Order: sequence, then structure tokens, then C-alpha cells
Amino acid sequence: MRDLAWIKTPKIHIHHFSMPMSEAPGDQQIYLEILNDAIVASLEHRSPVLTVSFNPELRQNIEALLGEHVNDPS
Repeated sequence: MRDLAWIKTPKIHIHHFSMPMSEAPGDQQIYLEILNDAIVASLEHRSPVLTVSFNPELRQNIEALLGEHVNDPS
């Protein structure tokens, strides 16, 4: 997911209505870390910019999995 240059669009947005991999919290944490790394890489390379959003009720779960790595644009 770090190399999205092959996608010919300036922005990519992924929205999760529910938490992926709910049956495997360890895998959830790995997935969220991969998403976070991909977002940072997209900002460094600027092409395309990746954004990810989740339903607000998932915030506590995401914070528990990622801790200080939660990136809040607001």
C-alpha cells in the first residue's frame, strides 16, 4: 500500500463503516499500522494522497489499537 503511484488519481479515500478483521485484534493492529504507514508515505510523495476514515464510534477501538499513532486531522 505504500506505493500507490500506479493509480492515476490525485486522491484516494478509504472509508470503513465497521472495523475490519474484528475477530482478530492482532491483525487489526497490523492493518491499522499499514494504513498509517501508507498515509504517511502518500503525504511524502504527494501522488496520490491517501486518506482513511472510520465511523466515529470506532475511535476508541482504534485508539486502543494504535495508541499514540492516531492521526487526527481536526
